[in-house]
Amino acid sequence: MSNFYQKSNLKELVLLFLTFFGCGCLLYYVTLHAEFNFDDNLYIVGNRDIKTISNFQYFWDNKTRLIGFYSFALNYYFSAFDPFVYRLTNLFIHALSALFCFLFTLRLLQTPLISGTIASQSAKYLSLFVAVLFFVHPIQSEVVAYITQRFEAIAGLFYFMTIYFYLTARQGTKLLFIPAIAAMIACMFSKEISYTLIPMLLLVEVTYFDFNSEKKTIYLSLLAVGLGIVGALLYMFYGGKIISAGLGSVLRLETNVSRLDYFLTQLYVLFYYLRLLIIPFGLNIDHDIMLRTSFADPVVLLSLILHLTIIFFVLVNYHKRRLPCFCVIWYYLTLSVTSSFIPIKDLAFEHRLYLSSYALYLLLAYLIFSGTRQPKLRGTLCAIIILILAGFTVQRANAWRSEINLWSDAYSKSPQKPRTSFNLGMAYRRAGNELEASKYILKAADLQIQRGNYDYHSLIIFSDAASVYINQGDLTKGLDLIKRISLLPFTNIDTYHNIGTIFYKLGDYKKAQGYFEDTIKANPCHAEALNNLGVIAAKDNAYDQALSYLSRAIACKPDYANARFNLAMISLSTNNIIAGQEQLRAIKYLNRPDLEEALSAKIAHRQK
Repeated sequence: MSNFYQKSNLKELVLLFLTFFGCGCLLYYVTLHAEFNFDDNLYIVGNRDIKTISNFQYFWDNKTRLIGFYSFALNYYFSAFDPFVYRLTNLFIHALSALFCFLFTLRLLQTPLISGTIASQSAKYLSLFVAVLFFVHPIQSEVVAYITQRFEAIAGLFYFMTIYFYLTARQGTKLLFIPAIAAMIACMFSKEISYTLIPMLLLVEVTYFDFNSEKKTIYLSLLAVGLGIVGALLYMFYGGKIISAGLGSVLRLETNVSRLDYFLTQLYVLFYYLRLLIIPFGLNIDHDIMLRTSFADPVVLLSLILHLTIIFFVLVNYHKRRLPCFCVIWYYLTLSVTSSFIPIKDLAFEHRLYLSSYALYLLLAYLIFSGTRQPKLRGTLCAIIILILAGFTVQRANAWRSEINLWSDAYSKSPQKPRTSFNLGMAYRRAGNELEASKYILKAADLQIQRGNYDYHSLIIFSDAASVYINQGDLTKGLDLIKRISLLPFTNIDTYHNIGTIFYKLGDYKKAQGYFEDTIKANPCHAEALNNLGVIAAKDNAYDQALSYLSRAIACKPDYANARFNLAMISLSTNNIIAGQEQLRAIKYLNRPDLEEALSAKIAHRQK
């Protein structure tokens, strides 16, 4: 084997990384300048806490995603809200992950119990093929194009780094245990999949090293130390919450689905994921997965039988076919956090396969290199597979060109899912097409009522749909949805505000005021609610209170032109022309000619 692959020549590695990055720019070119999508609006665009890189309290409060959130803050520091920079950062991390995927696989194939096999003899080419598959497979498009899923890419990078440095240290360079531990800790501050790292290292140890080795105890002791570090970090992350709310509150995320029903559903989802990896048709930002609730369900029963068969195969063949069995366990272990007994609000998401998919790439490469002895035939087969996957990736990237394009694609594949219809409607609303927006938002509410199983997201759907009905003059349907909201065991700040806005439009200012007050109790800096409370106070001639609310709204959101306009109009009503002129200058700066014209006329009238 060449010195480069044994000593990891830096120049060659840099060239490989740049090749990945350059090819990625071509594959995802159409997405680089695309707008923010889905949760990007929540975690990035609407997140004022990332607007300063010194907001350490916020980053620490979100410690299980600390590195990801801090990377968003750095992006904002250098480029504000330019999605090009954010996506280029995602692509950079993905290329770096592919590089360490290559290094990890190469090191894996040099371990004692694999060395000498066909896979080991072609280690450098096999490892490169695995890394390229990891990089170009269309399933990874959600992590690259969906900026918020940078969390997954960062965790994947540190996951590969941890095992690579561990294996390198294990096979000679002992000092590399230090970066292995550092990478493991960084992974813990990236995403919850890191909790599987110690079991994965134990799996690597048992699979690829002689269990009777004299030094085995030393390395197992080192893993025990790693387990202690993980345990300490887990206690730091969740100890307080477990003490105050119980363990069950930690082992659940924004859903009331029972643990058994979630597990039964995941028995099917695990095979659904495999289908997406093997035949990448129907990729979707919002898969519509049916909740399974019984062992008697034929889909559940068949899935269970297949899983037991696979587990039996692994147990029987583990010592004979170590690498294929390792791939199977890798797949199950890396999905154990999201596909077991810990209910999560979304039953399936493609980005969860970012690390898990490695199992399929390694298994495919192993089968090709073991079953094909002719180098030209093997190379041709690998090239064809890569080109086909790259073509699918370019096609999938087109779905991310715009928010409307993305959700139209999702709606064509999940037409009966309420959230898909709602998000398409909201995409049209942000694009200024209220007619199309109303159609899909109302359909989302109808689908949610038909489906039942109300969740946290139902609040948002019903409140926005109620607002649409009120605007259309259908008070009966609007108020019916408000009643449904009041019966749900969930709360949401924006829902309070939306309902308040509905009652304001209906002229019921007292009820509207109550909802706006609930909004600012939950979020004292909700500028829109503060503005609306100021307007209501002015209607009651409580001008001092109105000015106080509006001043707070402007302090929270200095570029809020409507609040400045309302503050100016109330100031003029109390003959404070100077305050009105001050707000007029601010409104001119904010480039709102409509408000500027109306306010200028009011000031001119007062000065007569």
